[in-house]
Amino acid sequence: YEYPSPIIPKERWRYQMVNMYPDSGQCHPVGRSVMRWEAGKNPPNTRKNYGYLMWRKRNCVFL
Repeated sequence: YEYPSPIIPKERWRYQMVNMYPDSGQCHPVGRSVMRWEAGKNPPNTRKNYGYLMWRKRNCVFL
């Protein structure tokens, strides 16, 4: 991945819900179905915003 790409490599990114209903138990990979963990977290009568924390995997070597 030396050059910028419009396609996100799914194996490097994960996201975690932090606002409205914090989900601190796990991070979800991009591309996985969210049907199970998202059920009941989107009430139709609220105007609050959601917040997600994006995690990027980095491989660093210190010599």
